[in-house]
Amino acid sequence: MDESFTPSGRRYEIEIPSGEYTFNSIRVGPRPSRSRKFRPGFSLEAGTYYTGRRYSIETETAYLPSGKLAVELEYEGNWLRLPQGNFSIHTLSNRILYSFTTDFFVKLFVQWNSDKETAGANLLLNYRYRPGSDLFLVLDSGFDTFDGLERRNRSVLVKWSYLLNL
Repeated sequence: MDESFTPSGRRYEIEIPSGEYTFNSIRVGPRPSRSRKFRPGFSLEAGTYYTGRRYSIETETAYLPSGKLAVELEYEGNWLRLPQGNFSIHTLSNRILYSFTTDFFVKLFVQWNSDKETAGANLLLNYRYRPGSDLFLVLDSGFDTFDGLERRNRSVLVKWSYLLNL
């Protein structure tokens, strides 16, 4: 790295010095088949991180009770131990997908990030009106979680794609 940098959000003032770094880590944990209706999975990881060490745990649970509904919950925790200081970063995500038909579905994605002190919600409606041609409607909201829950942004997006067969 040619320049030093701060690896985390606004809560920490830890600086990684410039230099050459090599990362090594080991990860263990089961991953069930994606064909199962209920898929609990987790992994543990330990390794180097710039001038120190990183320890992490990741869990992912998916439940697919039918061909129409899918619910996923993910958590990732990272504990960083450096000579400059210690800090941890956590993210929690949730996805819910419901398919009304093979051509029309809705997906909700919600995520919280402790490092950036933000949360977000994204609702996507997708309608495939012919093969290769889609209409998307996206509702997106972002929040700061530094001192309560304060709205950062809100947007509505419409995307139309059309496959032109010549």
